[in-house]
Amino acid sequence: MRVEPFALAIAFAITVFGQVIYHSIARTVGPSRQPFELIAAAYLFGLIAVVWVGLATKQMSVGGLISLRTLIPALGLGIAVALVEVGYIYSYRAGLPIGTGALSILAVTTLALVPIGMAMFAEQLTLKVFAGAALAAFGVWLMRS
Repeated sequence: MRVEPFALAIAFAITVFGQVIYHSIARTVGPSRQPFELIAAAYLFGLIAVVWVGLATKQMSVGGLISLRTLIPALGLGIAVALVEVGYIYSYRAGLPIGTGALSILAVTTLALVPIGMAMFAEQLTLKVFAGAALAAFGVWLMRS
């Protein structure tokens, strides 16, 4: 896959900005808030924003939205996103620190994705990847001890 540095930098910045907002808000959700109500309302606002921007920029169509080629992977993504949302909210309620918690979860997720990348996408386990995975595992241990 060809890397486009500018497009990657923009996408990276958008993701970081969104993650900072997401974790800052998710960490402040009080125990009186029902996580499923909060997530459903967030998805409603997200749906409105995505449809509006997608239609305005002509990056989506109603026909494409309701096609099986879209709906089948969207089902899996929807379930995965819901699991992530619920997991983070309950983790923060249980005392996960905002400064190190998200990094710990992402490091463990990355470790879980290495064999999936190898099996499904023919990604290579190089010495650099192995060393990075070992450092990530050590970093998680260090932050949690």
